[in-house]
Amino acid sequence: MGPNFTFLLQNAGYDNYLIGKFINHYNEPKRMGRKNFPNGWKHFDAIIHSSTCMFYDTCFAYNGNPNVCYTGQYQTDVMTDKAMAVLK
Repeated sequence: MGPNFTFLLQNAGYDNYLIGKFINHYNEPKRMGRKNFPNGWKHFDAIIHSSTCMFYDTCFAYNGNPNVCYTGQYQTDVMTDKAMAVLK
């Protein structure tokens, strides 16, 4: 993926974080081990497409790594816990 606004912010010295939904059809890396997430993010923890609308058992791909699913956990609680961990 090419440069975007967060890439410009990162180059200006900002740390950018995303936890939650990014774009429609965002998914895990598929091409030869390449990290499949946009430039400019220090922490990019996006919900993968197949679990975007699931309130429980949501799966995330952290910085383009393989999915981690949170079975039995409410999506909003998972995102809150992730955000609080970044802020600590």
